[in-house]
Amino acid sequence: MSKTKKSLLTAFITICILYVAVCIYFYNIQNSILFSPRPLPVDHSYNYEFNFEERLFKTTDEAVIHAIHAKVEDSAKGLVIYFHGNAGNNDTSPAKFSLFMNEGYDVLYPDYRGFGKSTGRLKNEDDLVGDMKILYSEMVKEYDESFIFILGYSMGSGIAAQVAAANDPKGLILWTPYYSMVDMKNAAYPFLPSFLVRYPLRTDLALQKIEEPIAIFYAENDQVLPVERAIKLNQFLDENDQHYMLKEIHEQPEVIKTTQKNYLQEFFNDFESKFKNLILNKKIIFVGCGTAYHACLVGEYYFNKYTNIDTSSELASELRYKKINKDEKILFIFISQSGETMDTLMALKYIKKNKHSSIVITNSLQSSMVREADVTIPTYADKEVGVASTKAFTCQILSLANLSIEIGKMTNSISKKDYNKNLAILKLLPIKLKKLINDFTPEAKKIAKKLSQSDTCYFIGRNIVYPIALEGSLKLKEISYMHSEGFPGGEMKHGPIALIDKKSLTICLSPNNELYEKSISNAEEIAARNGKVIILSSVKIHRKSLNTHNVSLPKENFIDTPFIYTIPLQLISYYFALNEGTDIDQPRNLAKSVTVE
Repeated sequence: MSKTKKSLLTAFITICILYVAVCIYFYNIQNSILFSPRPLPVDHSYNYEFNFEERLFKTTDEAVIHAIHAKVEDSAKGLVIYFHGNAGNNDTSPAKFSLFMNEGYDVLYPDYRGFGKSTGRLKNEDDLVGDMKILYSEMVKEYDESFIFILGYSMGSGIAAQVAAANDPKGLILWTPYYSMVDMKNAAYPFLPSFLVRYPLRTDLALQKIEEPIAIFYAENDQVLPVERAIKLNQFLDENDQHYMLKEIHEQPEVIKTTQKNYLQEFFNDFESKFKNLILNKKIIFVGCGTAYHACLVGEYYFNKYTNIDTSSELASELRYKKINKDEKILFIFISQSGETMDTLMALKYIKKNKHSSIVITNSLQSSMVREADVTIPTYADKEVGVASTKAFTCQILSLANLSIEIGKMTNSISKKDYNKNLAILKLLPIKLKKLINDFTPEAKKIAKKLSQSDTCYFIGRNIVYPIALEGSLKLKEISYMHSEGFPGGEMKHGPIALIDKKSLTICLSPNNELYEKSISNAEEIAARNGKVIILSSVKIHRKSLNTHNVSLPKENFIDTPFIYTIPLQLISYYFALNEGTDIDQPRNLAKSVTVE
């Protein structure tokens, strides 16, 4: 063997020995890396002010797990089992008990081996998770399992997920979790084999086995457990239970069904006597803010189509500072989900001083605006929790659709045949929308991924989908904080097209109407300038450029067009925000009801 070959062989063997030594060192040092226990003396006295008892649970190898069992004074709603992080013990913070006890739940707070008063020494995952499974099985003897919640904080989230996967609790709560310890190892030490991890704590695998509700709370600025790695757990959640916003998107077919039923059976009975004096006005002005303003714009198109009344829309925050002709007969239609939006309420009071008639379309019949208006039209959307409005918006435009055709019938602006046709379309809308939500969800997830590769997103539409383009843009801004703008398709060439580049994505709304060809032409102009384009249309598009992606939507009629194009944009915004890891239900700097000027 040559000298060079001997040297290379020696170097290779040396590297192998060093690598094995590093592996052995990593395997043995894991406890000191992962855990920072705080033992307590056997005679340690707890000073908690609430009722509690100390519990002892024997393990299979005769170690003893110590736990604090806190109990509410009255009959408990259930039990929360709290698995803490990698440091401290169950004498760390009373707030972790009171958080749940204040809601009527007992709390069991165990310490792992070597923590607090618990005995024994942790050697592997079987010790860590196995002990907690024993503890859980004992508590099931005392509490109905259907009223037990398992909560895992930080390192404890992996334990909680494993225990929940092996049992059937009421629900699982993960607080600042991680994907798995294997994933953490891969991020920090990618050169080491995964089988060396003594505490794999595969949260990702456990969640796939859990059918009960799961809630996850992330910490955006967590320096120990990076949120961008933990957020990957979202893929294993039951989507309909993740956020109120998604739940409310899925509720839209049902609330639209309820709203339409109430209108036909109750509200629009004797319509003429309720509205005749109001619609004698020669002009209607819709007023709203944010999403409600976009509903106003949709209302304009409905009234332009089905009535002969001159209509326009105003932002509530601007209307109150404009002069209004007191001699001109104007009906003002105010739209507000809460009925408490300060700008809209003040605008209503302003026009009232000028002796003009008013209608309020709202989801809250006990609100301030209801007390000020001449007539109230309820939306029947039920309670909407998510700050970004979804079902309230579609119920608002449903209210406007019904109002426009009722006024059209009363004023002979549409035929009885067209009136009945539109009612039939609205009656079938819930079935159509339910199928749309299910069919479009996979596409929404794909588009959300495309969106992540872009710096900005533009929405374009013409005629009645122009307000929907504005609403789509607003939803994206609200819950993901991505820069976005909505434009009328025809206005792109008058300036905005200068913004188009390869890092932009444009979503083009192209219903099958007289403006379809123009809308497609707008999309092609953007694609020709290296902008990525997604076309949503009920028309099967045969023309396709390198930069376009076409998605088919159900066939639409004029009156149901806004609904068919709104819901896909809601889903796209939701799944993009989900990927980004933002607080979807409570976006930063926003409130459900804006009660300040």
